[in-house]
Amino acid sequence: QGHISTVRELVKVRADVNQLNRDGSSPALCAAKHVVGFELKASLRKMGTCLELLALLAREGADMDLVNCEGTSPLMVASEGGSTPVVELLLNSKASVNLADHRGFTAAHYASINGHCDALVTLLVGGADINTEGYLGGRRPLLMAFEGRHEGIARILLRGPVTAIAESSHWTINKSPG
Repeated sequence: QGHISTVRELVKVRADVNQLNRDGSSPALCAAKHVVGFELKASLRKMGTCLELLALLAREGADMDLVNCEGTSPLMVASEGGSTPVVELLLNSKASVNLADHRGFTAAHYASINGHCDALVTLLVGGADINTEGYLGGRRPLLMAFEGRHEGIARILLRGPVTAIAESSHWTINKSPG
């Protein structure tokens, strides 16, 4: 449920913001899962608290690329759940947009298979590579969009990242030069 006050107290005493739980998940991954879960339940207050917790962890230096035993990152969870605010927060917190899990799937794969257009375009703005192939059959995000019957995603991917980014003036990812 966020537990923001507890985390603030732990941060004050310099607790490790990257400490994994028994399941091998980082605090950032747990917070991302909670935000997505609360979005699905339309619990805006709880979602906001978890988003605030994730922002606090980022400010305190949490590694936004820590993965669980399956190679799942917070950005993959947010993309799979279609949580554009979390995707933006993670990208602005230096999460690796092209990090792949144990199957070779990236956040763009997860946004594509689940039909999350806004999350996918946000990933493209953040530099997602749409040609990354998963390890099983060389599945790219476009193939996954077709498998999931997500015509909007397929159109975005077929037009290409440059067109998608140009048409999406309201996405704001702070990309550092370099």
